[in-house]
Amino acid sequence: MNLGGRTMKKIALAGGAFALLAALLAPGAALAQANGSVPALHDGVVVDPAGTAYVMSPAGGIEARELATGNVLWRSDEAAKPLLLVDGTLVAQAPPAPEGDLVVVTLDSRRGTAKERNNIKLPPGQQARVTDGVSSSFRAQAFATNDGGVIVSWTSEDRSAQGLLPPEVDTPQADAKAVAERAEALVQQRRRGAVRLDLASGKVASLPFAEAQAKAVTAPGLTARIGGADKAAGEVIGQLTSLDGRHVLTSERNPEDSWNRYRWTLTDASGATVGTIVAPVSMAPFVVSGSRILYVAEPALRKEGNQFVDKPLRLRAVDLQTGAEAWEAAVVDTTFRGPFPP
Repeated sequence: MNLGGRTMKKIALAGGAFALLAALLAPGAALAQANGSVPALHDGVVVDPAGTAYVMSPAGGIEARELATGNVLWRSDEAAKPLLLVDGTLVAQAPPAPEGDLVVVTLDSRRGTAKERNNIKLPPGQQARVTDGVSSSFRAQAFATNDGGVIVSWTSEDRSAQGLLPPEVDTPQADAKAVAERAEALVQQRRRGAVRLDLASGKVASLPFAEAQAKAVTAPGLTARIGGADKAAGEVIGQLTSLDGRHVLTSERNPEDSWNRYRWTLTDASGATVGTIVAPVSMAPFVVSGSRILYVAEPALRKEGNQFVDKPLRLRAVDLQTGAEAWEAAVVDTTFRGPFPP
């Protein structure tokens, strides 16, 4: 099947690259902690290094998993997607209300029981979906403020289902006007909004999106370049600071493994090495808990022996001393990856 001169295989490969880039630039991965709060590590995943991970479960609802074992501590159908952990409260997104409104639920992080439920009105025609559609995307994020409040902001994008691919110029004689029109068709219609949620009173107040973003203090992120596949073995490809700012991941090429092509070295605030693992991607947002690194691995299809193994989006806990995987948990993939319409 061919779409606009590009094969589905090329699109799939590009999709993987964009997925990694999206993970690195995810809003949660760029927000600093305020008052001990824990923002999202990945869309649908909040990991508290103190001992618990909250994930958007493929079985529905939210699961709380013990970091030490990966065991499920509790499961709740009161909400679908964890957004933020603050002061023992998990702020989460529920499926949209019948009118399409954004529904924000606060849960007791120790038991999963619901505390408050708030419906946030959206502009007409908007749907606060928890996963992408073929031609639409809705993303909610939450972060704590220094004055004890919680900001919940959202971005909604609509795009033409036939405008998913960038314009191509096949010949020098290509009609410039046609190319410009194609490019214009790719412009996504984006709507944004934000509210301030008072956890003590449960009150919700609207505020401008720009003001909400201004309250988000950015944390250290990429501190060095990200290179390509032509980097020599042993040469640093890039560095990434952990979500809580306590560790730094240094990535370099690993020519010894055709699948796990990168070696991650983790250091603490003093610069001391705490462990090394290998991975198939150059880097990903992460946190360290005890002797383990936790990060979300993108979907992958790999050959093991004589068969292909299809790995879903998943939260991985890997031992930094042995490099062995301690446990993994599947996570709902909120990104639409196909099939695309012809």
